[in-house]
Amino acid sequence: MIDWTEMEARATRLEQLLADKFGARKGSLERRLRKAGRRLPRATRRDVAQVAEARQLPRHPKLMRMVDARRTERAFRLAEQALTEVDVADRRKGALLGMLGALVFNLMLVVALWVAVVQGRGLLD
Repeated sequence: MIDWTEMEARATRLEQLLADKFGARKGSLERRLRKAGRRLPRATRRDVAQVAEARQLPRHPKLMRMVDARRTERAFRLAEQALTEVDVADRRKGALLGMLGALVFNLMLVVALWVAVVQGRGLLD
C-alpha cells in the first residue's frame, strides 16, 4: 500500500518540475499536464497522468487498494527523471532556431517570387 503523505509530496514535486520546466504554474497536476501538452514526450505524459489518477483517490483504505503500487512508483520515478532531464535553455534555443528557420525560408520564397515576377516582365536581362 502506498503511503499517502509520500505520494502527496512526490506529486507536489512533479507539479513544481512542471512549473519550472514548462511554465505551468497554476492548478492541479492534471491542469499543469494539459498546459505542458505536446511539449512532453508521450511516455512522460502517460506517467504523469498515472500519478495524477492515483493522487485523485481519497485517503480511504479500500479505494487506495485500487492503486497499483508498483506501477505508480514506476510512474513517479520515470516522470521525475524525465522532467529533471529537460533543459529549458535548449528548448528555448530550439524554438528560436525553428522560428528563425521559418522566417528565412519565407524570406527566400518572397525573393524567389520577386525575381520570377521581374524576369517575367522582362526587366531583368
